[in-house]
Amino acid sequence: MSKNSSVRKFDVMIVGAGVPGLIAALEMSSAGLQVALIESREIAETPPGKHIRMSAINIVSERILNKLKCWDEMATDKASPFREISVSDAEGVGRVQFSYRDIGREYLGNIVANELLIQALLHRAKELPNLLFFCPAQISVMKILDEVVKIKLIDETECEVKLLVGADGAESWVRKSLNIPIQEIPYNHTAIVATVKTEHAHSSVARQRFTPNGPIAFLPLHDSHYCSIVWSTIPEEAQALMDLDVGELGKKMAAAINFELGNVAVVDKPIAFPLIMRHATHYVHPRVALIGDAAHTIHPLAGQGLNLGILDAACLSEVVVTQFYAKRDIGLVQNLRRYERWRRSDNQMMIDAMNFFKEGFAVQQGFLKQLRDITLKLTNRNRWLRKIFMHHAMGFRGELPRVAKL
Repeated sequence: MSKNSSVRKFDVMIVGAGVPGLIAALEMSSAGLQVALIESREIAETPPGKHIRMSAINIVSERILNKLKCWDEMATDKASPFREISVSDAEGVGRVQFSYRDIGREYLGNIVANELLIQALLHRAKELPNLLFFCPAQISVMKILDEVVKIKLIDETECEVKLLVGADGAESWVRKSLNIPIQEIPYNHTAIVATVKTEHAHSSVARQRFTPNGPIAFLPLHDSHYCSIVWSTIPEEAQALMDLDVGELGKKMAAAINFELGNVAVVDKPIAFPLIMRHATHYVHPRVALIGDAAHTIHPLAGQGLNLGILDAACLSEVVVTQFYAKRDIGLVQNLRRYERWRRSDNQMMIDAMNFFKEGFAVQQGFLKQLRDITLKLTNRNRWLRKIFMHHAMGFRGELPRVAKL
């Protein structure tokens, strides 16, 4: 790389303008750091009218977005609050109903379109003078030195940064470039995602039913007769479902939840993708940190994937800002270790919990099936147990970053 005066210098460069990357950029730049954000694809100013990729945002994530002054834009008419969660077993009689009434809250979480959430974050990001976007842009050369990371983009722009953050998704270029080992295990499930219109109103209830081949979730949207579907099933069944016309697919979806919402009509083209568990063996490297899907991916059966990434971003930001205010080097591994200790164990516990539920509901006969029915019934009858599950689902577990506290 050349040694000319045109080299751009930043405290932090974040690769990936998804939700975790944008949150980290907002938090760090709001605290006074000079931040660059790189995204390889063009980000549309106005996202498309149909939003097929939806996420469940828990209360802790909402607090973080609210502190960043991004939630008001979502709360007006773009977020769909759900007040109850119904979990049932297609092969048994057990059912658990989690309700906002049990914990004295107005709702348990919100369903939001990923694209609209990104737009809300982008609107806030454009207000910050020390946050610079490179978009579309890609790194062509990365050289990690003792005191800086030297970066050259494809357009020949040269930068020096104290810390590089990989927020570039499950196939992270940053992670792969550094040969950071990753545990990768296929779930043997394919997720089918679609938006549907239901005969009966969803009543702001998020429904999840465990079928013999995997769970199907009906996530309530702003319109009382529309839901976002996430159906996780074995690849063979997923392919058979995707081969159906939308009319027949709607019938299969309605039957999968025992026609609780009456007939179901698929209103957009469904998409399907394989589900794979990934977990990086470490989240930090000299002058580099990983967040979100770059560090871990998880089964969507509890809707926690994006929430884990949001917490990664908030916790890393707190660690980096603390070191920055103390005038310490924000890129030293020893100054980043707290982030790794803080988040990796919590993410591993969530991954293990999802594996437990996935495998536990896969058993369709014998003692374990009977035990599952008994457990669901006992949980439904015990308000204390239901409150514990709800508090975990809402994100109230472990040590929270300051931005997530009231």
